[in-house]
Amino acid sequence: MYFTLPDYSRSQIQTVQNSCAKCLTGARRFDSAKEALKTLHWLPVKARVHFKILFAYKIFHHVPNTPMYFQDQFYIQDRVCVTRSSCKNLLSCHHSSRLSTVGDRLFYVAVVTFWNSLPTDLQSSSSLSGFKSALKTHIFRLYFKC
Repeated sequence: MYFTLPDYSRSQIQTVQNSCAKCLTGARRFDSAKEALKTLHWLPVKARVHFKILFAYKIFHHVPNTPMYFQDQFYIQDRVCVTRSSCKNLLSCHHSSRLSTVGDRLFYVAVVTFWNSLPTDLQSSSSLSGFKSALKTHIFRLYFKC
């Protein structure tokens, strides 16, 4: 999985994706790869990793065919409500991260961190296809500042 890759390895994959995007859009050599990715509606590699990690929707909403070993690793916290309008469905895992460098790269910790950072309306999406579409739009806007 690409999440645990070091940044230099991930940047090499990003370079390949940038080259492909430029080739497909007909951009010149020194044109911005970011614009080519935006035109093709492709997520950068780091954003794509985040998109793939957020399969937590399947765990949270008990979608069939979700592996049981994933469901056993995570649990849903009680609803946390700071105010009545800001109730969140938070996910937790049985693994703890004591180390900020290695611990935060644990797959389970990453899933929990990304899921809990999503907006509430996105977390409570009614269907998997609707969630995927809204999630890609959300991540696209974050990375391209649209």
